[in-house]
Amino acid sequence: MGEDGFRRIESMCLKELALSPGPLVVALGGGTLLLPENLETVLSRGVLVTLALETSELLKRFTSSRGRPLAPEPKALEGLLKARTEHYAGLPGRMDTRGKTPEDVAAAIAELPGFLPKLR
Repeated sequence: MGEDGFRRIESMCLKELALSPGPLVVALGGGTLLLPENLETVLSRGVLVTLALETSELLKRFTSSRGRPLAPEPKALEGLLKARTEHYAGLPGRMDTRGKTPEDVAAAIAELPGFLPKLR
């Protein structure tokens, strides 16, 4: 299937989810929002939150996670991060997660303008 095939399926699934009635929280992979049509779909349907973390912390987490097809080793992950940084820095809803627990991050997201009304 390759990355192109994966991205096509990912885009189709995202469009299908966007048509679902009611509130949704969808966690997307790092490459999803690189495609303009996916970004448009997300922004037209809800509140976008992108989680930012220092490269060193991501690399620590990476070494304890299962393999990733586009980044089978840490150097590849660093390359992906470098290639995507500028794009993600320009997106709305960027949240710095340094020093925050998952619970802290979830609470901060719930406080974002427009987030909870879309879930009710």
